[in-house]
Amino acid sequence: MLGQLLITCAVAHIATVLTNGKNTVSRKIRDIHLTTAEKIVLMTGLGLMMIGAIIESIAINSL
Repeated sequence: MLGQLLITCAVAHIATVLTNGKNTVSRKIRDIHLTTAEKIVLMTGLGLMMIGAIIESIAINSL
């Protein structure tokens, strides 16, 4: 669960389509820039998710 939380925190401000009432603003994925700290948190979260998936897979196969 910590991996999911880290991923959510790292990308919380990112949106390709922003709506506010009747105003809609869209932007390209290339326009989104992450800071170094956000990149580290995102990679840590993805790593934890991958480790969790591997552990869960091993646990399921050992039943």
